Amino acid sequence: MSLTKRALQKLGLEVVDKGADRRCYGICPFHQDRHPTNWFIRLRGERAGQHHCFACKAKGGLLDLIAHRRGCSLKGAREWLDQLRGGEEVEGVRLPEDEIRLVVSGVGTRAFQLPREVRFGSLGSWTQTARRYAERRHLTEAQVADWGIGYATSGRLAGRIVIPVRDRDGVAWSYMARTFADHQARYYYPAERERADLDVVFGEQWWPRDGTLRRETVVVAEGALNALAVERAVGGWASVAALGGSDVRPIHVGKLAAFGTVLVMTDDDRAGEGAAEELMVGLARHTRVVRVSLGAGMDADDMDPAELEVRLCRST
Repeated sequence: MSLTKRALQKLGLEVVDKGADRRCYGICPFHQDRHPTNWFIRLRGERAGQHHCFACKAKGGLLDLIAHRRGCSLKGAREWLDQLRGGEEVEGVRLPEDEIRLVVSGVGTRAFQLPREVRFGSLGSWTQTARRYAERRHLTEAQVADWGIGYATSGRLAGRIVIPVRDRDGVAWSYMARTFADHQARYYYPAERERADLDVVFGEQWWPRDGTLRRETVVVAEGALNALAVERAVGGWASVAALGGSDVRPIHVGKLAAFGTVLVMTDDDRAGEGAAEELMVGLARHTRVVRVSLGAGMDADDMDPAELEVRLCRST
């Protein structure tokens, strides 16, 4: 039995194997469906685990399906699948390092896919230039794996590290692409035609899920790399978030308002101060919010992690 078929059985998904086209069909798990021919998933071959619904347009890879069905992150989905594999040799889906690239979001008229030119894998497998930049920004192997970070050497994102922005289910809806080749524009974000969901906040995929947010602290930066620097410094006592620039959207404020304390660590420039003011005004009636200033021209990963943690702790 293929690994994909075993996973479907464990997830409680009943499907009918048509055989000839390597697909099996069933009721779509992504919406309230009654027609067992709307949704299919491939059981065998190089594309085993890929699925698509003709009704709601949801599609993606096997990890995407597991994460949705079990209500966990992609990391949790991979761990669950590894346990299911149990060391046995099974026919079917491969789990290469870039499996995360197959994750596609789509419900109704919205759809988003990480650009195909983005390469994923362990930090040690990156090209020398991309790896050196990542190491200079102090990214760790664990962060590259946990956050699904990649890079591009061709296409629109060539010469950039690509950091996916994922929702609470670990599904990618956007990205931040930071140049490692000294492009004039430091950050690229999805073009309008890519149909990203900019309401998703970087970091929310790892926010606590047990209803304790009101007792938790979150540190908000503009860029994902600064948020990752905070993650390395705080050692788990605070969650992180990144806006993706200085654009504060109403739903960002709503999501952050669920925390007991919000530390606003936007840049000390005009755009960063404007974003900080929007957040502080928007959050003031809902939670405790504190402005954290690192100093003009300073980035979080320019600071010693211990010093950064002390400054954040003092703010709380």
